[in-house]
Amino acid sequence: MKYSPKFFKNTMPEWKRKKDSIVAQIFHRPISYVFSSIFAEMGLTPNQVSFISLIIAFATCACFFTGSKTGYLIGAILMNLWSIVDSADGNMARSIGAKPYGDFIDATSSYIIVGFIFPVLGLVVYQEGGLLVPAGTVWIIVVGAYASSCDTMARLFFQKMKSNTSEIQLKEMAEGKLTIQDVLNVPTASPSVFMRLFARIDSELSIGGWNLIAIVLCVILECLDLYIIFYAFYFPAIFLASMIYFIKKTGCLKK
Repeated sequence: MKYSPKFFKNTMPEWKRKKDSIVAQIFHRPISYVFSSIFAEMGLTPNQVSFISLIIAFATCACFFTGSKTGYLIGAILMNLWSIVDSADGNMARSIGAKPYGDFIDATSSYIIVGFIFPVLGLVVYQEGGLLVPAGTVWIIVVGAYASSCDTMARLFFQKMKSNTSEIQLKEMAEGKLTIQDVLNVPTASPSVFMRLFARIDSELSIGGWNLIAIVLCVILECLDLYIIFYAFYFPAIFLASMIYFIKKTGCLKK
């Protein structure tokens, strides 16, 4: 076997290991090495695996439209499978080689999950009820949509900031104010204790962390309303913190 699970484990960068949530480190990442090995031996590219994760993301959301508790449980399990496959394409891109537009294709499945999962969970609670929210409560769908919107907005802010920074660097290079060496050798300041804590909390609680275990438990215990309400507070807080951080980083508030 040319691409064994051990091959992908050994080529995993240390910075990526540390960035993973505890759930990913213990469960999803080790399993993703096996999936990466299978996909690579089949001759699939990282982009093709990303497309598979996109299909799983749509299937995850579709399961919560079934009106069946079995369908809900399958959806929760598929969400975990999506995370594993989403990790597998990253393993392959880092170890075998990334393909053009890999970042774009990889991000699409994540946007499908964050954009649709909470509104459809809100629909489930509307139909079935939850621990605190009775069936027929319309506002839980709105709360779910609000949670998804805030998570999506935080991601859009990050992507726009990243894109804008690249545009500024390219413009300064064209004007001779900056060289490629300057860009590559820009010293990176060590993150503050607050930022390290912020990044760790977000890694554990955002999509890809403990929420993957929580959604399975909430389906089984029929308390998806608690899941939605928690993220209806968490994602707006992350969005607000991200917005303040990025605006401050632009320096536009300085005199």
